[in-house]
Amino acid sequence: CRQTCDNCQQKATLRLEDVTDFARQFIVFARSTQTSRDKFTLPHFVDVFRGSCNQKVTNNGHDKTDLFNAGSSFTRTESERLLRHMIIQGVLEEKLQVTAHDTMVAYIQAGASSADVMA
Repeated sequence: CRQTCDNCQQKATLRLEDVTDFARQFIVFARSTQTSRDKFTLPHFVDVFRGSCNQKVTNNGHDKTDLFNAGSSFTRTESERLLRHMIIQGVLEEKLQVTAHDTMVAYIQAGASSADVMA
C-alpha cells in the first residue's frame, strides 16, 4: 500500500483494552436469559451493557444485573463491535428464529467457546 490505503492514512489512534471481564459478564447474562421464556437480541444486550433504562430493560429486571451499565464508557458502535467479535469467535452465538409473522429474528445465547473464556 506504501502508506496510501485508508487504514494507513487514518490519523485516529487505537486503544488496546482487555475486555475479558466484559466478555464474562456477557456470557453470564446470555446464560441467564437462555433459561427464561423471553429471548433477547444483540441490540437489547447493548442496551443493558450501556445502561439504558428503556422499558424492555427495566421490565425484565436487566437493570439489576452485573452487565447493566458495565459498558457506559463504550459507544453503541464499540459495544456492537465487541458483541459481533464475540459471536465470530464462538463465545456467543445468534440463534435464528422465524416469528409468527414470518420474520427472522436473531437471539443471543452463549456459544461453544464460552466455557474457555469463563475458565
